[in-house]
Amino acid sequence: TIEPIPGNDLRLTVDLDIQRAAENAFQEKAGSAVALDPRNGEILCLVSRPAFDPNSFASRISKTEWDDLISDPKKPMQNRAIQSRFPPGSVFKVIMTIAGLREGILTPEYSDSCSGSTVLYGRPFHCWKKGGHGRVALHEAIVNSCNVFFYHVGQKLGIDKIAYYATQMGLGQKTGIDLPGEDTGLIPSPEWKKKVLKADWYLGETISVAIGQGYVALTLIQTARAFGGFGVGGILHTPHTVSSEELGKWGKTLNRSTESRFELDEQTIDIVSKGLWGVVNEWGTARRAMIPGFDVCGKTGTAQVIGKEAQASLGNKKEEFEDNAWFVGFAPVHSAEIAGAAFVEHGGHGGEAAAPILHDIFKVYYDKKNRGKDEIQVSLAQPH
Repeated sequence: TIEPIPGNDLRLTVDLDIQRAAENAFQEKAGSAVALDPRNGEILCLVSRPAFDPNSFASRISKTEWDDLISDPKKPMQNRAIQSRFPPGSVFKVIMTIAGLREGILTPEYSDSCSGSTVLYGRPFHCWKKGGHGRVALHEAIVNSCNVFFYHVGQKLGIDKIAYYATQMGLGQKTGIDLPGEDTGLIPSPEWKKKVLKADWYLGETISVAIGQGYVALTLIQTARAFGGFGVGGILHTPHTVSSEELGKWGKTLNRSTESRFELDEQTIDIVSKGLWGVVNEWGTARRAMIPGFDVCGKTGTAQVIGKEAQASLGNKKEEFEDNAWFVGFAPVHSAEIAGAAFVEHGGHGGEAAAPILHDIFKVYYDKKNRGKDEIQVSLAQPH
């Protein structure tokens, strides 16, 4: 008999109470949620659903169980927070707003008219609100998520500037998280399309990108990091799950860049922050994420899987092609302490399916902050 020898402790940055809240909020939904501290990149929770039982790998896993896992069409072995890329839908309008303000295209007084659709490059592009939003200024366009407003912003910016600002905010590239298999996501450009698809870029494709559709596809960890970086004034910390303090006890360090920056001015921060605050706390699409006293800011996204006309003809299979639901946010408004993203596959509207998940995550953080480090019981029984 050889007696076991204790190894080194591995302490994670994950907060158990916040992790439990995230898992409870998901229930049987497929998707992912991640929350981090934007001030240092520490991952506070990370959920991917459906998942698998890690105890199956504690000893030799049976061939039958392994075959079931790898053949499951829902892909439980895939870490959806870092390995899955999806069109972000209206979440991308935040990047459009920042780009428009930085390029001088947008101002607080800028307004546009939405009748429910607009014709660009010879084809119609529709707003999500069939009757249109009427005349909308920038703040209202963010809060009401007006498609037509951002179609026109995208037309004025062009794909090259859209790609530049999105990349500056860490999108379309790996974050460097200390987990294997991270996906890069995709911020499209004419150069990318020519290289990969051997085709020219069409101007109408820019219009789809402007509302987070088309070729653009992001990972959850990217969006959480980008929003958190905005929430702390333009600083992007590398997300990590392992406590660097614990590694220091072993004489080891994490081989990673600690931070990068993207340029923001005070006016841009103020305008965008007020808009994101309004999405949650005014008449916007994410009222279910509101936490009194915590000033949650965020943006919902509802991304089409297939076109609406095709979806209407699917009959019993409609649920499989329902829109994907996003919500990405941070809190509090002027000095972010927590940022996160929630994504529900085929969840429908982001405000209904994804915003309540991030609400529960942020609420536990807020309660713990107010009550100190004492153990708390997470209660999510109240209806959203």
